[in-house]
Amino acid sequence: MKKLLLLFLLFSMENLLAEGLSYLARTKPNPLAYQLELGKYCPFSIEEISQIIQTTALKKSIKPASDSQNNFHMHIRLSCRQAKWMEKNNLLLYQTNVKYGRWKPAPAMYFSADYSQFGIADQYNLLNVFGKNLEDALSDYVTANFIET
Repeated sequence: MKKLLLLFLLFSMENLLAEGLSYLARTKPNPLAYQLELGKYCPFSIEEISQIIQTTALKKSIKPASDSQNNFHMHIRLSCRQAKWMEKNNLLLYQTNVKYGRWKPAPAMYFSADYSQFGIADQYNLLNVFGKNLEDALSDYVTANFIET
């Protein structure tokens, strides 16, 4: 009986996880449009962050497109601040947000999954955190669109 219950629970969890990503499923998953917001206090250029996005997406076999007018898109935001006491240690207060959204039909909306983090780090570790959030979001997109369940 315990084995049967365990199998049922495992099967149920697999279905729940698959249904949980159904909002990411697209009839044409490639290319994936993205919209980037980079805070004015972040010590990175738009080009540097765009390169990380493109490289990470291509590793997952996703063709990134920076066309933010595309209906379904990945919204990416990186915000940074630095207090006086952080300057001598080159630390930044940061928030990373990676989430999926759509423009139409109105009203525009973001979907519930949010790959975010808030913390204090140096530039190197901040880019690692950002890359991890981006990878997690893209892994779910790949699972929803390219892996049969």
